[in-house]
Amino acid sequence: MEKLDSTGLPESIQYWNLEYEMSGLAARYARMRYHYLKEFQEEVCRQMFQEGTLGEHLREIGEQAEEMQENLVKEMAKKDPPPDKASDSLGWTAHMNGLIAQAREIVLHDRIYC
Repeated sequence: MEKLDSTGLPESIQYWNLEYEMSGLAARYARMRYHYLKEFQEEVCRQMFQEGTLGEHLREIGEQAEEMQENLVKEMAKKDPPPDKASDSLGWTAHMNGLIAQAREIVLHDRIYC
């Protein structure tokens, strides 16, 4: 079990083994949410930790954020289709990276930093 830092909270989400239970993207979002709560909502974070609900909250947020990003990218690709991957692989990659970046910003605003 990971030790607690000077605030009495775990140093990272490894405390709950979330990085091993979740996909890479979901764990990334859970980690970002934890750092946001710990830095800007410390009392809420501490209360959830003491109640034993923080780990489940981070798991849910990570999974919701991952699903939201995947759905947003699909929706945006339908509205603004990428070039043909076979004939313009670099254009396709650039277009999809742009969609992913847009979706990520929406997810961060709506799920992580709120």
